[in-house]
Amino acid sequence: MRLMFLMPVFAASTRAVVADIAIDPEWPTLPPEPLTLPIPYTFDGGGWTTEQKDSGRAALSYLGSWFVDQPAFVEEASPGDFSIRWGDAGFFKNWGIHGGWNLNFAGALAVAAKPAIGANAPWDQKVYPLGEIYFNPAYRWHFNPFTKPEEGDPANHTDGEFDFWSILLHETIHMLSVNQHAAHSDEIMFATFSDGEQRWALKESDRKLLIGGGYDIRS
Repeated sequence: MRLMFLMPVFAASTRAVVADIAIDPEWPTLPPEPLTLPIPYTFDGGGWTTEQKDSGRAALSYLGSWFVDQPAFVEEASPGDFSIRWGDAGFFKNWGIHGGWNLNFAGALAVAAKPAIGANAPWDQKVYPLGEIYFNPAYRWHFNPFTKPEEGDPANHTDGEFDFWSILLHETIHMLSVNQHAAHSDEIMFATFSDGEQRWALKESDRKLLIGGGYDIRS
């Protein structure tokens, strides 16, 4: 099954079954449409602290270092190919199925909302524009990739901290028109995630997914 264009990452309910929980709805299969480098991005919607932005910039700088053509990502003041923003409860809910798209975002950690969803989006696109990576502020986020996120209660795998760097890399790769998830739980593009977890080192299968998406990636 190939998944693409609108990729929500959901918090797993228990670590014991995390590998068995599908985190993305099944959407229409479309061919990849790689973006032209350099890819402009911005932090949109307000509410971002300097620490949070610096974490996002460092994550995209790391991801961009794997591209043969440089620079891969450039930050701009106005919206570029994609923006990074905080969502809210009005966005992170079950929107139902529209035009063959399963738009259930209830409980998602983040959603990469590609423009390909188009007129099928049932929400007001002036309020929730497409071409954005939405992060769910209902969760606790950890922004330092060099320290470990807090796991929280071992019996509750959603009350700890979720690693912003890991999820931003995952969603950005989806935004780049990569359609699939990776096969192993230590890979950025693996389909599930849990609190206290970190996955920010790009593995070989992650790189292969980017190559399959139409990008020239270093080995």
